[in-house]
Amino acid sequence: MVRLLVLMGSGETTPTMVTPHQRILDAVGTGERLVLDTPYGFQENADELSARTLEYFAHNVGHPVDVLTLRDAATLGPAEVEVIAERVADAAWVFAGPGSPSYFARQLLATPVPDALRRRLADASRASVTMLASAAACTAGRVAIPVYELYKVGEPPHWREGLDLMRVAGLDAVIVPHYDNAEGGTHDTSCCYVGDRRLRQLEAELDASTWVLGVDEHTAAVVDLEERELHVEGRGRVVLRVRGAEHVLPSGTTVDLDAVLATVARLGATLSATPDGAVDGVRGAGISGKGDGRDAFVAAVDRGDLIGAADATVGLLEAAGGLADEVRAQVVRQVAALAGIAQAGLHEHRQLVAPHVETLLDLRRRAREERRFADADAIRDALLTAGIEVRDGAEGTGWEFTDPLAGSLADALAGGPGRDGSAAY
Repeated sequence: MVRLLVLMGSGETTPTMVTPHQRILDAVGTGERLVLDTPYGFQENADELSARTLEYFAHNVGHPVDVLTLRDAATLGPAEVEVIAERVADAAWVFAGPGSPSYFARQLLATPVPDALRRRLADASRASVTMLASAAACTAGRVAIPVYELYKVGEPPHWREGLDLMRVAGLDAVIVPHYDNAEGGTHDTSCCYVGDRRLRQLEAELDASTWVLGVDEHTAAVVDLEERELHVEGRGRVVLRVRGAEHVLPSGTTVDLDAVLATVARLGATLSATPDGAVDGVRGAGISGKGDGRDAFVAAVDRGDLIGAADATVGLLEAAGGLADEVRAQVVRQVAALAGIAQAGLHEHRQLVAPHVETLLDLRRRAREERRFADADAIRDALLTAGIEVRDGAEGTGWEFTDPLAGSLADALAGGPGRDGSAAY
């Protein structure tokens, strides 16, 4: 019998997740299939969003579903909210998705619906699926990230009350969807848009027993409550994280929940054994020496986390000891300042130049088609001067960019040649 809690990082109504939806809906059998419109209930286009969701499940997934409206709990009478809660408890399949985590949790916590959700998860006598995606997934733990308030409004990092559904599975985890988000480009929007730095601040406020379950975009963490297993599907990963230390579960992984808890305990034990709970560049083991510190520094820079690189550098000071307090404080201030400046200017240079290169190559192609070979050669030579080598071949024109800034980090740390910085297109 199927009894699932499904947590999707994003992509809940995209072609990527059609197959997981079909498999799950095929397995759950008969009964009501309900979409809660609460997460986006405050939006002026809520009706349009509901219509799109119904269209997706009916035509893309091949399973018609219904919308259960709960947009503003304050406008509902006691009998009405009881009816809604009972429909949620009795449905075969319940889904909630994008919108605002804060709004979703606030509306539901004013009703008996969270208790109804926990009852359906715990009921081993019948098949059921509870599927929370994006914003709704944020609320599955005891506490939830108020994404809009932190990312858009600028409130200091803090937690809001969640729906506390994970305890039914025996997991004291908070859920962070959109874990690998990279929309920010020049700034960190991973960890559900708040970024790794702010997530670290949030983690420091958690109870010692609470940990983070990160779910990448277009990825599902399927918690099988009958088999007590966690299965990962989609194109990304699920990440078990304790105070920045990570263990990655790739797509296709199935692991029993006891093994999940053992991994979380191991991550916590590793941190407690390191100075000040410092973690390395893969957000894993602690810094215990110069080699570990260098690895932490390089890994942090590679993932674009220059503040983390600064933390790794400061961690070496802690390990080394012997510095006067005023000297250490000044070094920390200077390292932090440099990291902040560098983080603000961090760009992926290949991505920045690519649109301009492609435009110039299109002009060159037209010049060659019109037999203006001198113009075509001039464009090629100008690109070469900028470090971009044009390569004409049987399959078309490609190009290779040699980034003048790449390789300097490895050279500086290793004392020898580093990455050459070139990338073929």
